[in-house]
Amino acid sequence: MKTKFLLLYFLAATCSVAGQNVGIGTTTPLVKLHVSQGASGNTTPLGPFLVEGNSNTYINVLSPNASETGVLFGKTSDAVNGGIVYNNIGTLNGLQLRTNGNSTKMVVDQNGNVGIGTLNPNAPLGFPALLGKKITLYPGGTGDVGFAVQGNLLQIYSDNPGADIAFGYDVSGTMTERMRIKGNGNVGIGTNNPLTPLHVNGVSFFTPGGSNIQILDGNRIQGYINGGLNLTTFSDDPIKFTTFTSGGGSGGERMRISSNGNVGIGTATPAASLEVNGYTKLGSDAPSVKVKKLTGTTASTEGGYVDIYLGVDQSKILSISVLVLTTGVGYSQWYGPNTGGLGASFFYYNGSMWLTVVNHPGDSAGILSKPIKIFITYEE
Repeated sequence: MKTKFLLLYFLAATCSVAGQNVGIGTTTPLVKLHVSQGASGNTTPLGPFLVEGNSNTYINVLSPNASETGVLFGKTSDAVNGGIVYNNIGTLNGLQLRTNGNSTKMVVDQNGNVGIGTLNPNAPLGFPALLGKKITLYPGGTGDVGFAVQGNLLQIYSDNPGADIAFGYDVSGTMTERMRIKGNGNVGIGTNNPLTPLHVNGVSFFTPGGSNIQILDGNRIQGYINGGLNLTTFSDDPIKFTTFTSGGGSGGERMRISSNGNVGIGTATPAASLEVNGYTKLGSDAPSVKVKKLTGTTASTEGGYVDIYLGVDQSKILSISVLVLTTGVGYSQWYGPNTGGLGASFFYYNGSMWLTVVNHPGDSAGILSKPIKIFITYEE
């Protein structure tokens, strides 16, 4: 009986009732239950319950181990529909945010990890083991942008097929872009308008195994390699080198390496280890030259002659070599001009576009109607 009187005395000393509002620590309760701890200021309260103070102010809701503590929400006509709950049952220690029938949708566990859709986040931010969108950064009217997960695949996506994805850094609200993936799939590094599947604006270094390739942008491509270069084809196709003029066009092949190893410059069908269809120049002070081979047959009589068309103007010729085949019993030999005493003597002279081979009048019986080989070196 004494305890009841003490309780009534305490309530009378600490509580105040004004207009059906109950105040604890205040004589002017503003809501149905107003708890004040020396607060000052002017705040318009919302709802029937108010707790205020001049320093750190807490509402303590305690429960025994292996139980829950929290605040639950719902409508007066329905069951509890959600809440904020602290769970100290087993390994689930932490805060839970509940919605939709008081079902846990998000947790903050005892390690500070946040789980969305999972009760056991194993990272600072965890999601359930479900495929699909995980984070939507901007649910725009033309499509979402964000992050998604598929089987063994992390996706950075935009639902708009025309949208780009850019990578860079931001200082004071200004984005400095370093790489962009266009909606059409082109990737640009150093450019926000890549024109090809990979468009690099700047110097690029590739260093597999200690070698590297450098490509400089501009009106030309200039490169160097530190180390070896291995170009390999896995079929009978050649390796071709083609250039284009500044005006565009279809370009032209300048050199190729055939599958058999022959190198052709100016020809698509090299028949030797190196075949050059055009003039060659060896040294800065050397002329651009070609070599030409012609064949023919000597006259059938001693003192006779034959004319062989050269197709090269005499002023361009640098050297001429003429050989005639001599045959006999057990031998076959090529002789040059003015070989006396062997029946194989001849001489030649050349005019503007022709070369004349003359059999010696008395010493050419061994070279009558015999093959002739002519080698001409001439300049451009």
